[in-house]
Amino acid sequence: EEAIRVGSEALRMAEELGLAELQAHALDSIGAARAAIGDLRGLRDLEQSIAIAVELNSLESVRGYVNLGTCLAELGDLERAFELYAQGRQAAEGFGVPDRIRWFEEERLYEWYWRGDWDSAFHRAEVEVGDAVVDPLAVRAHRELLRVAARHPDLAAQGDHRRARHGALDDLVL
Repeated sequence: EEAIRVGSEALRMAEELGLAELQAHALDSIGAARAAIGDLRGLRDLEQSIAIAVELNSLESVRGYVNLGTCLAELGDLERAFELYAQGRQAAEGFGVPDRIRWFEEERLYEWYWRGDWDSAFHRAEVEVGDAVVDPLAVRAHRELLRVAARHPDLAAQGDHRRARHGALDDLVL
């Protein structure tokens, strides 16, 4: 609720000053915060954020795509979430920002998992753990889920579980 209040204040200031990119950023933050507390108006905020950012050809659109996609996935609208992830991946590639591209590549793990394409997801999780990742703990936890779902529990899966649960501080990038 505090994030919504502060974000709304920032949005008002951005509107008064005519700073459209800051408006998109504030709407994204407000929308994600609203959705996190179950207020579905947040989805409209996120959609508006994306529309503004796309019109400006702003990198802010990438953040909007991932946040709206994640909110929709959590609400069970997986097909629309996957469409937004694809749009976000395309935008990230267009801007040529490697960490944003990787962000969407990691999101594919969830898509493949939810679609039941566990071979693709497991292969990607194996590659991701070997490379620098945005969220190594999530990748390890996801890899463990894949092993269990595919009925391949082994010692490596138990290791992923322990590292995911205990923070794997050595993997965190500060």
